[in-house]
Amino acid sequence: MAESDNDISRHAQEWTTILHKGVEHDNWGQPVEAMLYYKQLAEDINVQVARPGYLAVCRHEEKNILSDILAQLELRCMELEDPSSHYGTQTGSIVKLQQAAFAELTLSSTGEYSPEGAGIPLMSSEIPTEELKSQGVEETVGDEGHLDEEGEFVDREQLRKLQGTLLPRIALRAGKTVLSIYVEKIGIKNASELIDPYLTVSVRDKLGVAMTPIQDTPVALSKDETFAYFHVTVEVQRCVEYLPAGFVIFFELKHFKPKKQRKSVKCFSFLESDEIKQGPVVIELYRKPTNYRRSNLKLLTTKPLYLNLNLSLHHSPAN
Repeated sequence: MAESDNDISRHAQEWTTILHKGVEHDNWGQPVEAMLYYKQLAEDINVQVARPGYLAVCRHEEKNILSDILAQLELRCMELEDPSSHYGTQTGSIVKLQQAAFAELTLSSTGEYSPEGAGIPLMSSEIPTEELKSQGVEETVGDEGHLDEEGEFVDREQLRKLQGTLLPRIALRAGKTVLSIYVEKIGIKNASELIDPYLTVSVRDKLGVAMTPIQDTPVALSKDETFAYFHVTVEVQRCVEYLPAGFVIFFELKHFKPKKQRKSVKCFSFLESDEIKQGPVVIELYRKPTNYRRSNLKLLTTKPLYLNLNLSLHHSPAN
């Protein structure tokens, strides 16, 4: 039986309850109990996603949200199992990302989803402000922004444009490799006409499931007729050795369409694991929609326009 939007909304609410229990145990210093709930949540999501027709009714935003949630749950469980590891998934980030994500999933499935209103923790009204701050969750003011520590209003969308959602480099582990991707520029026809172009970067397995948190760059620093220039570094949030065989890194160029009042994918590109090497690399651009399984690909243009990157591999010698 095919899933409906109401089913997706109901599942999101059920998943929020499981998440809340896991976070409670996490905050109480009970890693075994926390992992039981996190793993139950991941299993429930995977079971529903595998059901016939479920993904067919999922919007593009919802599929990205589910992939991001699964990646965060996996990384947090790995960190709880090995406290000496540093995967960048502290409890606060779990609360911020996943409560907000489930809120977006619920709103999306009820037809009320708006990218400009995303990012508000689902249960922020039920948690004291002091506790939210201790977990790294900002106090919200409507859909447009939040108050900073000095009580000044900060515009959420403007902040995202300036800072993106890029994460810091993870800690090196003995005998392991960390990948940094410097994004120089992307070649695109009439690049100067794009409004607020930015890149969404995700690391995915062969089936297209996200293996690390999905990151957005800030909007391009500058544009001309042929290129949008970024000059930012994206840090892959997992050691290369811990990524699955055949993993792929996707880059989606997105921009704002004022007539439709929404963000849209312009084109996408990807870097396969066997292409990863120290130094500069240029990769081809493909027509939308983004296909994470890389089937039926069509080049965006026959002109010599590419995504220009520079890769840095940071390796720590084994003890």
